Parts: sequence; C-alpha cells; structure tokens
Amino acid sequence: MTKRTVVVIIAIIAALAVMAFALLPDFFSAEGRRARFLRELERGPLVVRRSCGSMETFVHVSYWQAMPASRQERTARALADYCREQGAAGQMTIVEAESKRKLAHWDGAAFQTF
Repeated sequence: MTKRTVVVIIAIIAALAVMAFALLPDFFSAEGRRARFLRELERGPLVVRRSCGSMETFVHVSYWQAMPASRQERTARALADYCREQGAAGQMTIVEAESKRKLAHWDGAAFQTF
C-alpha cells in the first residue's frame, strides 16, 4: 500500500467514527445499551407478555432456563427499571407463561430465583 492509500483509509475511518458519534449519540452510553437490550427482549422469543401494573413479565420457560443466571438477573432488572420509568414500583416478578409459576423476582436491590 502506498502512503496515500493509508491516509485515505484512515480518513474514511475517522469520518465514519465522527458520523457514528453524531448520528448515534447514545449508542455507547449506558442508556443506549439498556434501550437496545430492552428492544432485544421485546423482539426475541423470551418475553410473552409484560405488565408494569402487576409488575410481572411472562416468559417462555425453556428460553429463561437456557440463560445464565447473570443474564436472568440483568433481564429482570432491566424490565423493572423500565416499569419504574413508567410510574410503577421498581420490582419485577418473572413468571412462566404456561403454568403461571414464579421463576424469579427482582425487588430493586436483590435477585431471587424460585
């Protein structure tokens, strides 16, 4: 590669980085990551129904059980945070959609599985 080619490639990469920060200001922020995570939950096969009023999220148990404990906790916490922003308490109970059995609970400070 010539020196000019390297300079052009670096300039293109720099321009793309500036565009990413300008067009997606919250892409790298905690809020942006949380919003993307919630969208992923809503579009994915895990969540069947969510109710901030009753502080419950109904899930497919097979997907829930396939998740590592850390992701289960992150999921419950993110759903509780979303509902808190909507005016509900910052708690969330994860319920199996078919049997209505409680699987886990996030109380705003601690995560508990059943």
